[in-house]
Amino acid sequence: MRFNIVKYSCLILMLLFLMPGKLLAQNLNPMEQNVSEIKSSQISDAQMRVIMQRAIESGMTPDQIESLARSRGMTESEIEKFKERAERLYDNKLMDEDSKGVKINTRPKVEYPEGLEERLPYAAKTQTNENFGFSLFKNTDLTFEPSFNVLTPRDYLIGPGDLINIDVWGASQHSYQEVVSNDGSIIISNIGPVFLSGMTTEDAGKKLETILGQIYSGLKDGKTSMKVTLGAVRSIQINIVGEVVLPGTYNISAMATAFNAMYIAGGPADNGSIRDVQIIRDNKIVAHIDFYEYLINAKQSNNIRLQDQDIIFIPPYENRVRINGEVKRPMAFDIKPDESMEDLIDFAGGFTGNAYTERVKILRKTGKEKRILDIATDYLDAIRLENGDEVQIDAVLNRFENRVFISGAVFRPGPYAINEGTTLKELINKAEGLREDVFKDRISVFRLQEDLTREHIAVDLKNLLASNLDFTLQREDSVHIPSIHDLRETRTIQIEGEVKHPGIYPYSENTTVEDFILQAGGLLETASTANIEIARRVPNDTSTVTSVKLADIIKFPIDKSLALSEEASGFVLKPFDQVFIRKSPAYTPQMLVSINGEVNFPGKYSLTSRKERISDLIKRSGGITTEAYINGASLIRKSTPNKTLTDKAIDNITMEKESSNNINIIRNEFDIIAVDLASILSNPGGKSDLVLQEGDSIRILKSLQTIKVSGSVYNPNVVPFDESLKVKQYLANAGGLTKRSKPGHIYVVYANGSVRKTDKTLFGRKYPELQAGAEIIVPSKGERRKLSQTGAISLAASLSLILVALINTM
Repeated sequence: MRFNIVKYSCLILMLLFLMPGKLLAQNLNPMEQNVSEIKSSQISDAQMRVIMQRAIESGMTPDQIESLARSRGMTESEIEKFKERAERLYDNKLMDEDSKGVKINTRPKVEYPEGLEERLPYAAKTQTNENFGFSLFKNTDLTFEPSFNVLTPRDYLIGPGDLINIDVWGASQHSYQEVVSNDGSIIISNIGPVFLSGMTTEDAGKKLETILGQIYSGLKDGKTSMKVTLGAVRSIQINIVGEVVLPGTYNISAMATAFNAMYIAGGPADNGSIRDVQIIRDNKIVAHIDFYEYLINAKQSNNIRLQDQDIIFIPPYENRVRINGEVKRPMAFDIKPDESMEDLIDFAGGFTGNAYTERVKILRKTGKEKRILDIATDYLDAIRLENGDEVQIDAVLNRFENRVFISGAVFRPGPYAINEGTTLKELINKAEGLREDVFKDRISVFRLQEDLTREHIAVDLKNLLASNLDFTLQREDSVHIPSIHDLRETRTIQIEGEVKHPGIYPYSENTTVEDFILQAGGLLETASTANIEIARRVPNDTSTVTSVKLADIIKFPIDKSLALSEEASGFVLKPFDQVFIRKSPAYTPQMLVSINGEVNFPGKYSLTSRKERISDLIKRSGGITTEAYINGASLIRKSTPNKTLTDKAIDNITMEKESSNNINIIRNEFDIIAVDLASILSNPGGKSDLVLQEGDSIRILKSLQTIKVSGSVYNPNVVPFDESLKVKQYLANAGGLTKRSKPGHIYVVYANGSVRKTDKTLFGRKYPELQAGAEIIVPSKGERRKLSQTGAISLAASLSLILVALINTM
């Protein structure tokens, strides 16, 4: 049978009528007597859980029990209190619906003080993370909640509300499950009441074993065994007062300790101290808890188990000291009167690796002003701190007391340590000696003077090494031993022209021309067989005037197999020589052109000479077909470098006009050249027969039979070509010109890409002649821009100024 939470709240009423009188009070039987004096506060959570199972087994409905309660004198308010308490008690589904009975929840729910939710926003402001240890009580991953999965503690003190499990096995078998009543006893069948309150579980087990021995004789001779455990732990009520975030009265598990209670209350407020948390029991302090022992040494000293009506008192701090700087935990700490500066540094985790450990500074408030104390670390143990002290641990200086540098032509340059009297020779030995490229005649020592300026000292290392003398170094000296390569310009040689890898290369002694060409990947087939040219610097070390001559030019011939002559191959280059391999003027790679359309053999062709023309290519392609359109031939050519320069010149000329006239110049990678194929075929080699270039493509169209009309006409269309019709007739067939057309600018684009425009004469307009495949294009006028409101206002203002000026001149 499945009950909802409301039904469960009603079942609590069954406890009043089905539980034995021993659970309520001595000689009280609710089934026979008036229950008007019974209060929900008289029954513990553990008692409710045990009797719940008996209530379900009775078979009575919640409504029947509620009616019976009213008839026996229970008030409506008390019935509602039972219901509300049941809802809280069973909020986490204490009932196991799949079991035959009721499972007892061994985790008593914490009952917080009334109005806690309203106090939480204020409580959050009473605690910061600046005080050491306070963040412990904000850690959601740490609750100090007592574990209920461990064995029953042998020193646990039994009290009213605890559920006692007694298991007997062996020669006899029986199980008891009894709740300790308010008078501290349990009732065992056939024995009677047994007082257990105030006893430890260990002592209670011994007592019960003796008493049950009266029934089970096997307990005396060892044939029967017995075990006493806690089935459910009672709730106890404690008070947390003092400088705490959430002071108040709390109902918590009897297994809870002071740590658990402190966490529930949110820990100490900012003015509180966790160095001396006091546990008060029966008006006596039974324990002092120093949370630093747990935080620093992981020891839970005096973390005793709480008892009912215990008071936890958090006193205000006595001495709070802040430590800043190079410590591992820079924050505020509470210091006891007998603790020293050394203890504070231990609390802070000790010095960091960057700490200045010779002296410690203390900023102290005297009550009138501030003063500073400068304490040597040897006396830290003797220094007692006062409330409000601020301790500063400085960092070490960014300087070295025994460092020198050595750089340049040594095997291990870098910083080194020196002692008093360390010499230059000793430093060179530390750096694994001098390299082979060392320049010994003059080295530099840069020395830091007393005013921190630098002094340069020149040392003749060659004479120093050859003598018994030495140079004594000082702290922060920087020794630079130059290399012979540092004292001269970086030497290179250069090769340009017809080699695989032209460029600049590092110079090497005894490099010949042949070696250098091989280093550059060898000669290309395009290399000229005439000569190799070498440009060499003109040495002029002692000249006092500018020389006209810039370089010496040396030339060597090359044979037909591109091999160097004997003279050239053995020629040794000097630094900064420039070698030039010229390109053969007669060498030209194959150049491809193409012809497509109405020819007998369209495709790509390789030019046979630099002077091959369009007519030659048409002839090589087998001539034009019978369907070729003579007026529809064009040549597509890549833009040349000269064309690019032309475009740049046009850009410079039109740059200022583009913004005002909206000029839009379109640049194409290819140019389309109109070809007069009839003239070329009738007069090969004439002006129209252009010389071909690499990449040219000739296109010859089929015979065309249409005329296209487009642009600013009412009906742009394509119509059959009629030699008898002129431009006007074709425009009329297209619906005529629109209002925004420009009749004087009509132009015709022919099939070969050529264009002709309309000319103006004394007798009117002269339109271009038409050919099949042509297109008549009628341009339109640009759109008129409407005058904006701002423009209208500006125009009106200008006209007003002009009018005023005219009036003034009259």
